Amino acid sequence: MEARFCTVTRSSGELFREILKYEGWKPNFARRYCVTCCILVIILIAAIQTLMAAAGGVVSGQSGVFFIFSACMAVLAFIVEWRTLNQRMERVIGIRSAKRMRQAGKRQGDKEEIYWYDDHCEIVEEDITSRYSYTGIRKIKEEEKYIFLTFGGKVTVAIDKDEFRKGKPEKFIKFIEDARVDK
Repeated sequence: MEARFCTVTRSSGELFREILKYEGWKPNFARRYCVTCCILVIILIAAIQTLMAAAGGVVSGQSGVFFIFSACMAVLAFIVEWRTLNQRMERVIGIRSAKRMRQAGKRQGDKEEIYWYDDHCEIVEEDITSRYSYTGIRKIKEEEKYIFLTFGGKVTVAIDKDEFRKGKPEKFIKFIEDARVDK
């Protein structure tokens, strides 16, 4: 049987960054604003201590100053974190993509050839060949540089649009949409 399409995808940090973005990974609120959260926890602890002291009849004038100072620090920390959020996100995505690349056993420049037949595709990486049926495709998404296909649960295949050895990206997308059964 002859392949209808043949693509090559090379592993790179950029590819794994795009996969993370495709999967919609974002750090949670506490990671985005960790300093602000820490200051708010300190304020909460101080408030509890002040309430306990007030219940005992001992009230300090310093507690009001501490609250005002802490609130100002929380607002300042929030503004700084909000302004540097994109830089920190890019750094975290870079770290996570490198970690994911290591976990997948890939090195920079490793290539996988994907042969697309009428009813399945074969992914060939060095000594390993994986076979996937088009009925398992759950999601198709076209980006500027890559086409992402999600098979079943967690298997995401990235196809580099510039690396088609056989066929064209436009015809490939139509072929995949027609080939998958559970649209």
